[in-house]
Amino acid sequence: IANRIALPSVHPAFVLRVEGWHPVLLKDVMRAVRWVKEGPIKCEDNVKYVTCSTPTALKRALAQLGSTVAVDVETKGTEAMTTGLKCVGISDGVRTVVAYPYRRAMARELDRAFRKRTVVTHNGPQFDQIVLGVRGIRIPKHEDTLIAHHAFVSNLPAGLDQVVSEYVDASPWKYLSKNRRVGDKKLASWAADGEELCEYNAKDV
Repeated sequence: IANRIALPSVHPAFVLRVEGWHPVLLKDVMRAVRWVKEGPIKCEDNVKYVTCSTPTALKRALAQLGSTVAVDVETKGTEAMTTGLKCVGISDGVRTVVAYPYRRAMARELDRAFRKRTVVTHNGPQFDQIVLGVRGIRIPKHEDTLIAHHAFVSNLPAGLDQVVSEYVDASPWKYLSKNRRVGDKKLASWAADGEELCEYNAKDV
């Protein structure tokens, strides 16, 4: 902003009046201190990813992932039981794979890959797991960051962007995506396609 770096946080007066926001302010202040001492903060969501468009390529890529993976889906709409599936992102924190465009033949490879791994989602039981389950992709061993977030700090916003900002350094990728415009129209993240959608999915996962 005006050739200055802005590291936003909550207003200190808000922290004094509303219980539970102190850890967020503390984390933000520590980020600012790190910036002053070490220079620019490296965003952890700037990840390299591999796009797999065939079941064979997906099988090879999934075989390289570790025993715990994060999974996120991008769909054509918001009705989990009926919406179309556009892509599936899978990451072990080191390697990230995006199955795009999703094809029915990929279900077998995803189901097999998730069988012996711990799968981490955000709001998975309410959406991602349903979307995948309709396609025969099962997740036997599961953890969910939204459920964990409710257990630790249920008073704070529960969106993925908020939860991520509390624990890691990331760009405001959700905000930028939600405010994407074509002409005078604002487009939802699921309206994206191609490389733009894959990059968004890779950041989510």
